[in-house]
Amino acid sequence: MSKLTDQELRATLYFAVGVTSESRYDAYLHIK
Repeated sequence: MSKLTDQELRATLYFAVGVTSESRYDAYLHIK
């Protein structure tokens, strides 16, 4: 298992949540 940094893990989580919503890109921008 590869270790994910906190930022990578957060980005993946936000992206996964964004996929199910219409504001996927908006959610992605919030973590930058």
